[in-house]
Amino acid sequence: MNADPKGTHAVYERQATEYDRRRSKALFEARWFMAEGFDVTGVDFSKAMLAIARDRWPDGD
Repeated sequence: MNADPKGTHAVYERQATEYDRRRSKALFEARWFMAEGFDVTGVDFSKAMLAIARDRWPDGD
């Protein structure tokens, strides 16, 4: 059975807020990189997840 990429994408878009609500907010790795002066770039399949990341880290890319 082949998954439909458009259907998968739609699920990620619909579930972004719920996924973010349920997952750990620690993200200790991000602090390590940022504290050392590294630029942090986020990549995601979902525009909704990228919007959450932009709200949380407005200085990130």
